[in-house]
Amino acid sequence: MQTGKRKSDSNALVFKDFLRSPIFGVTAHQNEVECDGWIWKTGIANPLDESENPIIPCEGLSVEHAEIMFGLMTFQPTDYHFQPNPPATFRFSLKKLCEVSYGTYSQPHYKKAKRILKDLSECWGSVYFKESRETHSFRVLKEITIVSKPSRRQKGVQELWLDNVVLHESYQELLTHFTRQMMIDVNELHERVKGKLAKALYLFLPSRASHYTSSNKPFKIKLAKLYEQVGQTGIKLRYKSTRKEVLTRGKIPVIDQLNGVKIAKGTMYCDIRESSDEEDWMLCCWVEGNIQIDRSSSESKTKDWFVDELGYIPRQWAMLCSMADKYEWDLHQEKYIQKWCRKNHEHWLFKVYACALGDHYFNSIIAKESDGQAGIGAMTKQFRDAVLKAQPILPLG
Repeated sequence: MQTGKRKSDSNALVFKDFLRSPIFGVTAHQNEVECDGWIWKTGIANPLDESENPIIPCEGLSVEHAEIMFGLMTFQPTDYHFQPNPPATFRFSLKKLCEVSYGTYSQPHYKKAKRILKDLSECWGSVYFKESRETHSFRVLKEITIVSKPSRRQKGVQELWLDNVVLHESYQELLTHFTRQMMIDVNELHERVKGKLAKALYLFLPSRASHYTSSNKPFKIKLAKLYEQVGQTGIKLRYKSTRKEVLTRGKIPVIDQLNGVKIAKGTMYCDIRESSDEEDWMLCCWVEGNIQIDRSSSESKTKDWFVDELGYIPRQWAMLCSMADKYEWDLHQEKYIQKWCRKNHEHWLFKVYACALGDHYFNSIIAKESDGQAGIGAMTKQFRDAVLKAQPILPLG
């Protein structure tokens, strides 16, 4: 058995910064997150620019960038990141990207999408690996081809189409872990939550609120602190009344958008209450309707196999089960998994092997069987053969 972690087997990652402030705030900012010996930076200078004061065209990512990045992942073929040199091309219009990313299309959305794509194509990021002491630098948008062609609806108007728009695989991985750890529902982000502040709060709150299941004992945070953490600025925010008004004004107030919004597991509810010291208002959040996974029908035989074949001890099996309970399918995996899994215990069984194998190895297996003809029994055998071949790291807990 191996005793160290491989770079590709990091499906239980928890970014330290997830507990302090969001990766995507209201305003763009250079961020740095550390995870399992990796240090990610976004908004850095081009490493080929050796000038004394290099120009940084995009100094970081905001919630506006997150909208487009999630939208781009929707268009990418589900097996794209499983192939080292994918032969297929994929094309979509900038208008369609707006509809997916913003839930609707308008000229302001069109202009904003172009601006964000420009940012992503110029924005550099890096990952520093402590173990090897190597720094890998790359653009957030790995590849893009822009095609201009006559519009089918408007004569004399050129329409932009996008060919092979690919986020760098490191940022695909970042977004995948982000959605899992922050417990967000990407569809809700696109369709229900509107405005930069509302979206930034939605990306920030669910992972915290999920630990509170009652309105009597909710997650509480003072608005001054909340705005600081999501990057909401403004001189008037120094006033208590204004801080509350920001969440309650407008045709569809931010608080109404967040109250009753779906998250990865359950529904999040929010309200505003005065703090006990009366110095500020607090946003209070809790989650109802979390789904409990019934794993009783799958656990016994699976546990016996891991104990007999891999030598798992009770503590290690308990750790693997805990990882499987918290594991969430990403957008790519869901399109495959639904071909086999209909019940909670079937999902749990697949998640056990996903945690044991690591995302990349697990994804390559389900992509290969994408026609869904292999049954759960045949898939289980493939997973077990892969586990024996890969000799995965034991969770030490």
